[in-house]
Amino acid sequence: MQLSNGDVFEKTHDELDFEFLGNVRGKEWRLQTNMYGNGSTSIGKEERYQLWFDPTEDFHHYGFLWTESHHEISRVHRLGFCYPFFIDDIPIRKVTRNETIAGHFPSKPMSLYATIWDGSSWATSGGRYKVNYMVDFSEGNKKLKLGV
Repeated sequence: MQLSNGDVFEKTHDELDFEFLGNVRGKEWRLQTNMYGNGSTSIGKEERYQLWFDPTEDFHHYGFLWTESHHEISRVHRLGFCYPFFIDDIPIRKVTRNETIAGHFPSKPMSLYATIWDGSSWATSGGRYKVNYMVDFSEGNKKLKLGV
């Protein structure tokens, strides 16, 4: 799941996203969050987490703290940090806005995207574990709910 504006701001896009990096059977799932602003992919970057649950066993809520007016983000920034990434209403990534990241913080309107792509060549022990795409994803997509 991704918020991005790369279709409108090709060279200065902003992006917030969740990426499921897969797992090895019997081990915890890895999730990566990305945060880029103003086209920068070198500041903000990725953070990886071990999930405390198996995301294939039940539905979960994944969300970003982001508003059209950025009022909430601005209010929280005055405190020096924000939690833009949530799973089941639990904040999982705190981002501190400081001088290093200030000009590279997402600041433009974004759209929501949901995609499936094969990152196994780098995400699963260098491609050791391949993804099985012989699965019908259409049933799960019927249960996708977007909230504002």
